[in-house]
Amino acid sequence: FRVDSPGGAVTASETILEECKDMQKPVICSFSNVAASGGYYVSSFADRIFASPTTLTGSIGVFGIKFDATAFARSYGVEVDFVKSGKHASAFSPFHPLTKQMKQNFERNMNKVYSYFKEIVSEGRKLDLGEVEQIARGRVWTGEQAKEIGLVDQIGGMNSAVLYAKRKYCSGGFADVEVWPKPLSLKDRLLKLSEADAFVSDAPIVDNSNTYIQSILNGGINPSVFVGLQSANGVFLTIDETTALHFLLKEALEKTQ
Repeated sequence: FRVDSPGGAVTASETILEECKDMQKPVICSFSNVAASGGYYVSSFADRIFASPTTLTGSIGVFGIKFDATAFARSYGVEVDFVKSGKHASAFSPFHPLTKQMKQNFERNMNKVYSYFKEIVSEGRKLDLGEVEQIARGRVWTGEQAKEIGLVDQIGGMNSAVLYAKRKYCSGGFADVEVWPKPLSLKDRLLKLSEADAFVSDAPIVDNSNTYIQSILNGGINPSVFVGLQSANGVFLTIDETTALHFLLKEALEKTQ
């Protein structure tokens, strides 16, 4: 299980953790450059955790943000009203100021999540809750420091983690290793880049898109590709360079299919 994440939402982290726990198979975790906060949360029940000496990990903590755009909205003459089902129903609305009661509710929820996070680490890493409290509080540790305080088991990269799994769980120490998700081909990567939406006219954009994409796939850019761009009949509306390029690539690849 390769982790390279500075963290994320509580719900997503909990979902990934539970999936790992339900696998009923050994999980060997390898930390990349960063495996902090939610990145550590999802790894806490791994059977063994590997980290590089300079990996940034830990950051056992929780924070929340309440965005208040009421003053900004009023400056443009926008007024917002609510039909609420409860006194805190509009707490997450950007058009409702943070009241004292809402602030207390936010703090209470953050403290609950933080306490649960520490319990997860305590149970998964088999550490006393008091020990976890001493290394938590949102502090970040390097891989070497994390090994000293019990957050990781061994210093090593992805190869070390794979080798450990082979030796411990495979007969004879040999196994075929599959990488998921499967690496995308160049064509699939370009198609993925072209998924950004753009507002464009219905007129043809450029006639030589295939030449453009072929020049990329062949490893170089042919200057003649850009000649047609100056005389293209289509008109881009509110579009930036990156989106325009994505659009051209998508159109070109669709024509080759």
